[in-house]
Amino acid sequence: MAAKAAVPLYLPLSSIGGLGITEENSQPADPIPVKIPSRNFKKASRASGKAYFTVAGKFIGEKTFVFHKCTCEHKECKVLTEIERKEIHQKFWATSNWQVQSTLICQTIKISEPKRSSVRQSRVNHSRNYFLGNKHVCKLVYMKTLGISSGRINYCLNVKTHEGFCSPDKRGRRKAPNKTPECKLEEVKTFLDSLPKFQSHYSQSDRKYLHPDLTTTKLYKLYSEKVSSGMPLHIKKFLQEFKQYNVPIYLPKADTCQTCDTLNLKIKAAENQNHWFLLEGQRTAHHVRAEEARSALTLATNYSKTREDVLVFTFDLQKTQPLPHLTTSVAFYKRQLWLYNLGINTRHDNKGHMCTWLESEGKRGANEICLCMLEFLKTQNLLAIEHVKTFNDCCGGQNRNSTMISFMMWACRNFDLKSWEHRFMEPGHSYLPNDSDFGKIEKRKKKYGPIDCKDTYTTLIKESQPKAQFNVLDMSGKFKNVHNLVEQRKFTKKNAKGEPFNFLKLNWYKVFQNNSVHFRQTDGNGSIQYIEFPSLIETFDTDLHSSVQSVKISQEKYQDLMTLLQFVPEVHHKFYMDLEY
Repeated sequence: MAAKAAVPLYLPLSSIGGLGITEENSQPADPIPVKIPSRNFKKASRASGKAYFTVAGKFIGEKTFVFHKCTCEHKECKVLTEIERKEIHQKFWATSNWQVQSTLICQTIKISEPKRSSVRQSRVNHSRNYFLGNKHVCKLVYMKTLGISSGRINYCLNVKTHEGFCSPDKRGRRKAPNKTPECKLEEVKTFLDSLPKFQSHYSQSDRKYLHPDLTTTKLYKLYSEKVSSGMPLHIKKFLQEFKQYNVPIYLPKADTCQTCDTLNLKIKAAENQNHWFLLEGQRTAHHVRAEEARSALTLATNYSKTREDVLVFTFDLQKTQPLPHLTTSVAFYKRQLWLYNLGINTRHDNKGHMCTWLESEGKRGANEICLCMLEFLKTQNLLAIEHVKTFNDCCGGQNRNSTMISFMMWACRNFDLKSWEHRFMEPGHSYLPNDSDFGKIEKRKKKYGPIDCKDTYTTLIKESQPKAQFNVLDMSGKFKNVHNLVEQRKFTKKNAKGEPFNFLKLNWYKVFQNNSVHFRQTDGNGSIQYIEFPSLIETFDTDLHSSVQSVKISQEKYQDLMTLLQFVPEVHHKFYMDLEY
């Protein structure tokens, strides 16, 4: 028996033109690698008349229409025009179904008794009449028009049923003798169902995981010991079923919660049962608060999609971006200018808004965060908005302070908002939609070259999400002094009941137009408390006039930037040289 020809891994461009590969920007003599397609791809290509390679590596070209000029005298071949024949050819292969095409062949060929017969015994016991568009044509025109061979015609007519249809192909219908029995697969599923599972506290989804101490090898060993028949599946088949089960083994995260890690260590080293119950209660309460915050964000997101008068958004600072961003290793040992980016994500449309500014234009404290939110609010339809709900992490210097509450009070009165509700995510579990937005920016940044100026960063941010581009708000020259709003109010350290009040222990608060604040603290019993911050002046300032002066960088950083100018285009040198230090 002759050996089967191997499929060529490299083919010259000239031999695969039918596959849609052109020679543009390529050398014709150079071979290119061709990926071997699957059997289903070959089958689909064959049924639709496209080019493909056989299993033996033979190249079959695309089915093209060929107009055959017939010289028949007694047929209607000449009645069919070239346009009609081409249309019949295209419709035939447009079905892309081998069974439909075979049935069409059976129905357009009529078998009849021979009109003439000889005295001698003849092999011809019937005659075939070919029809295209209800026109009686010869066999050659029939084959050329459809682009089929005489062998396919013979096959279709041999398997033709009495109803005039082509009998379905029987190949591949037989049950595979080596197929894994269903009872074996059910044993694997039963075993995997019996394993304990848990939900990660570092995930926003409800996906379940297996214990991180397990491995695929340990899993297979446990499965083999538990099989009642004593004949477990092969490990390869077992791993295929485990993958389809879609409950992976948990991989410990690198950036884990500090509170969880501390409590886990203390629980393992608990001195007695009472101490263990105390620590376990603290960990459970911590997880409950994290789940409550996530549920509140989900509920607010769904609520904002049905109410036009409610604006819900999350905000968070991205990690600082160096400027210039260089690929040379010298930059790793030099101080660079930082670019800050506050990401805001509106939950009703999941759209990202990025407020960017340089280290020399402002800091990254509560004052800058408030002004970024103000610039964002100006882009919204404030006439229709009555309530605002926001979510972010627990950074005290940026969010948990009197400056933030003063700004929210000012915004409620200035924009005629009835309330502004803010929720802090649990520390270590603050997974916000902004993290996904920042991830897209970082992914795009890896494919970028050197970044020399702020405008290039702006372009990078917009290109990070092409379909729904991020809205970039440049904060240059827009920073003002928000701290004067704090000076107009009297911030007490006790609530309405005379109990101590601490900004750093807030996990939720709601600001109203009348200067009152409802809040809840992390160390409390979960009840909502009340406090009022009255104004020290009768007329509350409704505008922010005083601008913030530019921030000077250190002299050491300025000198490092000057040494990096050799890697920066000269057109940007003046920007770095004019920085104040």
